[in-house]
Amino acid sequence: MMLTQSDSELAELDEVSPEIFKKQRILISERPEVRQFIADWAGCQVSDLEIIGGFNLGFHLFEIARAGIGEAVVTEGALIRDYPDLKAIPLSPEVKTLSVLAWKKNIPLTPLTRAFIKQYLQDNE
Repeated sequence: MMLTQSDSELAELDEVSPEIFKKQRILISERPEVRQFIADWAGCQVSDLEIIGGFNLGFHLFEIARAGIGEAVVTEGALIRDYPDLKAIPLSPEVKTLSVLAWKKNIPLTPLTRAFIKQYLQDNE
């Protein structure tokens, strides 16, 4: 998904194509494999993208996007609270990735961790 200001020209779109994506100033994960994955989706090299910033944890990403510094590439569900001044627009064609949840065997889990694992497994059946 691409996260943009709700009053930007981009926010008028229902989806973002690779052609539109490649013209944006983007904020994207620092992980090289994520950048390569997105560049492959866009049909270009990572160096062809106008990457203006990166992140490892997205705590401040929303504030940067709200300030209009650039468009952020985020996963679906990244908006953990309501930001009425931001709009998340799906990429098209859709970008899908897989995730893995792992934990150490024979280590006591907290009730919160057990609940998280249970919910994760239910959501990913």
